[in-house]
Amino acid sequence: MISFTWASLTVDFVVILILILRSGVAFKRKENRQFIIFPFILIIVGISYGMTSNPIPAYIPQSAGYLFFVRLIGTIVKLFLAYYVVTYMASFVHDSHMRLIHALLDPAMAAAVIEILINPFRHIIFYYDSGLSFHPGPLDFTFYIIAVYFYCIGGAVLIINRKKMSKETAAAILTLVALSMTGMLVQTEFPVKNFDLFIHSICCILMLYTLLDSGDLVLALTKKNEEINQLTQQTIYALTGAIEAKDPYTSGHSGRVADYCEMIAAHLGMDETERKNIYYAALMHDVGKVGIPERIIEKPTHLTTEEYETIKQHTIIGASITKPITALPMIEQGAHWHHEHFDGSGYPDGIKGENIPLVSRIIGVADAYDAMTTDRPYRKAQTEDYAEEEIRKGLGTQFDPEIGKIMLEILENKEAAG
Repeated sequence: MISFTWASLTVDFVVILILILRSGVAFKRKENRQFIIFPFILIIVGISYGMTSNPIPAYIPQSAGYLFFVRLIGTIVKLFLAYYVVTYMASFVHDSHMRLIHALLDPAMAAAVIEILINPFRHIIFYYDSGLSFHPGPLDFTFYIIAVYFYCIGGAVLIINRKKMSKETAAAILTLVALSMTGMLVQTEFPVKNFDLFIHSICCILMLYTLLDSGDLVLALTKKNEEINQLTQQTIYALTGAIEAKDPYTSGHSGRVADYCEMIAAHLGMDETERKNIYYAALMHDVGKVGIPERIIEKPTHLTTEEYETIKQHTIIGASITKPITALPMIEQGAHWHHEHFDGSGYPDGIKGENIPLVSRIIGVADAYDAMTTDRPYRKAQTEDYAEEEIRKGLGTQFDPEIGKIMLEILENKEAAG
């Protein structure tokens, strides 16, 4: 057993070294260097499993507690490694798919972690008797089920994104999954000595090759996504400029509203991507005004009933203009419903409460505040104190109470800062 184990490990290290040298410049990049840890972790897992299976080698401390600890560490590392690899493969997919993948993986991962935490007390996964013999626990099979589940999700990711991967990468991933599942199933039925370590030896080689190759692809995709995001941002800024060029009284209005909305989103605990999407939606909230006659937009007196009905159409026009932007649905939601009121008295559809999209409720508060505190063709700007009081009065009627309170908190902090 000793000679086989160390021979396998020696082959692993030599092949890894060859792959590193073969990859050359590619391996020097930061995003690829991190992958070297994966095959080494697999080797460690292989050692922990191979050295703690029956019979126990003489050079291993003859203690049930020691064996239990080593095996448990191997189980934990193997579980987290499988989880990380599947989620790394998911970096090829769209954000919405990534959320779905985490929704599928995380509960299974949580269940496995709970089992691991309970095992030292109840021996539900495995245990060692006084004679140092290894015994599987009553729930040992669940780890095999979780492993198959993880591999199935990884396979689904591979199938969905096969067109984004080279044939070599796809083949390496498929082989990695097939070998891992084969090794697991063989060990379930047959007590093959060191088979787990042997499978890990093959898998670590394939994994390093796969991740080095896919690292190049992820880098290329990231660069392309950055270019697309930059183009989207420039287009949004250009449209915002066109809106404000038509209505000089609102110059800078969309930008200020967007800044307030991003601060509100931060207070709500949204991540950077969500905050940025809300920022873009706020910039575009008045895009529908390009379809409203200038004589109405620039009218220096109060609007007639007919003119007011016309300007209300900017929400419908804005929704029509932004509807094709399916990659950022918040933009259409913001343009369409930012004049809806929390009690249902707004326009264009009279929806209320949480039926109003969150982005629209956020924009509604920020838009109202900035509108009150800036000059308009028919009136001078109101004071900040007046605008804040109006927001307080509108909590629960015009404005979402939670978002309105956050807006007031932001304004108070702004005043305190000078």
